[in-house]
This record gives sequence, structure tokens and C-alpha cells, in this order.
Amino acid sequence: MRELKKIWIFEPNKVQQDSYRFDLEDNFDVTFFDHPRLGLIEYLKTPKPDLILSDTHFDGQQGELSQWIHDFSPVDIWLIPSDTDLNNLRKYQSAGINTFISKNLETNLLLISLENYFSKREQQSSMTELKIGNHTIKDLTRTQYKIIGLFLERRDREVSREEFQKKIWGNQTVHHKNLNVQLHLLRKKLNQFQIDIKSLKPGHWTLCSHNEVPRVQI
Repeated sequence: MRELKKIWIFEPNKVQQDSYRFDLEDNFDVTFFDHPRLGLIEYLKTPKPDLILSDTHFDGQQGELSQWIHDFSPVDIWLIPSDTDLNNLRKYQSAGINTFISKNLETNLLLISLENYFSKREQQSSMTELKIGNHTIKDLTRTQYKIIGLFLERRDREVSREEFQKKIWGNQTVHHKNLNVQLHLLRKKLNQFQIDIKSLKPGHWTLCSHNEVPRVQI
């Protein structure tokens, strides 16, 4: 028996929950959350879902929840907007959301969209793995994958904070500690392979082996 894909639905309306339950439960493992805090608590302590469908009530105008999930986990969010104001949709898009669905989307259209999404994800699953030498680094988030990719693009394996900001987040406003946290998490994943991310000077890092002494810039 095949394992059903796990979908979390952040939806405060019980009637709408029942509608999703009727449409999806035969094909997916569906869990509902009435309040964003409950969803976040569960998100931190349990295995992650394969996809999140979120009503806009669960996010601020700036997409704070979406940004957090986008940066720290490979889980995508499909937004179910109550408000289709173009400026608001663009704010969500800048927070990492690229898929928007209507609350009134016909059942078969929703099902085929989900099936296509998971089919493509399986084909692209190798994107969360990266080979460095003889080592395969697994379970990378998309942000971590991009960070290592930037290091590997440079002959000297050196990247500045400004380059990370431009290449990964573009014009998005991201707290400066976000990158520090990402680098810390990456160090933990790379440590078992004797690979490290070392600081050259404030705001500059290099990817190197544990026994390699980086060239410190002055």
C-alpha cells in the first residue's frame, strides 16, 4: 500500500475544512489547523508535511510565516488568498510563495494540480542533495543548497554577505541573522564530512576542509 503524501491545511473555517476533507482525504493524508500557533508548534516538533495549503488569515501582509518556512524547510506553501489585491499577492510571492489557488477551485482541478506537483517534486528530489568531492550532502533546504552552490561557483570558495543577499534573497528584506543561522545549520550538516564554513573577516566566509587554514583577509 502506497504511503499517502502529507498535506497540512491552515484554515480557520470549519465549513471550508469539511470541504477540503471531502475532496482530499481519499488521496492524501490531510491534517487541519484552526490557528497558526498550533501549526507552528506542530511544525517544530513533528516530521514535516509534504505540502502546506494556507489561508491568508494565517499569515501577515508581509508573509512572515511563509518566509520562515521557505528559509528553514524544503516544504512549499500554496496560498489560498481571500484578498486578491495584486500588491498583497506580490508580497507573498517575495516571501517564497509562487502558487495561489482559489477557495472555490473545482475538486478535480485541485486534485490534478496536486498530483502534478508531487510528480514533479519526485523528479526533482535530487535537488536537495549535493555532491562535494566523494561526499553526498543530503536533506538540504533550498536556501542551504543555494548557499553551498555559491561557494562552489567561486574558485577561491569565498563569498560575502552582500553576495549571499543578492543571489539568494534578491530585493527581499531579510534579517541579517537569517544568514548566520543558515550557516550555523549548514556547518552542523557538513561537519561529518570534515567540511567547514570558516569566517575570513566580518561578513566574509569560505568553504574549506577541517584541516585547511583559510586565508584571512585584512
